[in-house]
Amino acid sequence: TAGAGIGVLAQSDNSQTQALSAFIGGLTLTAATALSADSFDLTWSDADLALYSGITGTVLGGSIALMSSEDFQGPALIGASTGLLAGLIYDHLKPMSLRDSSLGASGTLAGLILGAGTAFLLPNEPSEELAGALIGTGALLGYSSMLWAAPKLQFSNGDYLGIFGSMAIGGFVGGSLPGLIYGSEEQDAQTLGGAMLGTALGYGTGLAISQFTDMSTADVTETILMTSLGGLLGQGLTAFTADGNDSTRANRALTLSGTALGLASGYYFAEKTNYESEDYW
Repeated sequence: TAGAGIGVLAQSDNSQTQALSAFIGGLTLTAATALSADSFDLTWSDADLALYSGITGTVLGGSIALMSSEDFQGPALIGASTGLLAGLIYDHLKPMSLRDSSLGASGTLAGLILGAGTAFLLPNEPSEELAGALIGTGALLGYSSMLWAAPKLQFSNGDYLGIFGSMAIGGFVGGSLPGLIYGSEEQDAQTLGGAMLGTALGYGTGLAISQFTDMSTADVTETILMTSLGGLLGQGLTAFTADGNDSTRANRALTLSGTALGLASGYYFAEKTNYESEDYW
């Protein structure tokens, strides 16, 4: 695969040249595998991290293609093959569970969304070089940091619901920020970028909070519900704002204030209240 990628990077239209590059790459990998067979007894249990690392390598290769204005195929093939081999060896030398390697993959996705969201959120359309740098940096930081942190993370009770709730709240808050920043000049791409950025940051925030709190599923549900009601309250108050150039900023400020009030109230009262089934009717 790496050889095929090199052949594409060479920008050769000759199919024989590309085939020769692929053959040389495959031969090199086979020789390296044969020489290291006695030292690395690789098994199928090492395949999960290898797959995720290959996907991460593909993302990094694609970001390099954006930065260098190259065709996507070549850098992606090289990144995929390099990541696959690196993940295979790393997982063998330092075994990781499927849960931990999956968390690493989620870090890649979060970093990719973070980088892409930042690019969309900028006031002017970013260049391909900047977009590629943001996406590649985000994916690499997300993957490497999660691989380091994953074995240390412990989850219980309502942690998973809390993480998803943090992502939803982060996406809503992030999607509201462009209107607060740019006012009536807000563009759809910036709204999308803000929502992507907020979702990624919400994921990281939810992970961090889950390690320092021990909230039950019921308490997390109540917090999310109160946050939603606060957002609706703020959105409802926007009906009373006057139309004008600053109306967009005022509306978003009210919505965000209501969301913050709901979140704070929900977090504060969640552990102090206890509901029974009759209370919901």
